[in-house]
Amino acid sequence: MILKGSNLSFRPKKIKKGRKYAHFGLTFNVHLSFTFALKSLGKWIMVLVVLAFSFFLLIFQLDAGVMAQGIVEDSFRYFKNDIKSYLIASYD
Repeated sequence: MILKGSNLSFRPKKIKKGRKYAHFGLTFNVHLSFTFALKSLGKWIMVLVVLAFSFFLLIFQLDAGVMAQGIVEDSFRYFKNDIKSYLIASYD
């Protein structure tokens, strides 16, 4: 039994040949790379969104680190005051 794909139309696309450049032993087609970049514009937008979100998280993390450092310094200061008061009270 042979299945015929009558509703399927497959036509191989002709690809324009661009200049090939050799860089570090790798050759790439300039025309293909530019058409790929234009076709993957949505991917680039998604990459930019992810980078912006990660930058925001990095800033938030640094801010949280500074806040945590301030909290640690304050608690250590209170801890030193408690030790001083304990030593003074035990000395009396």
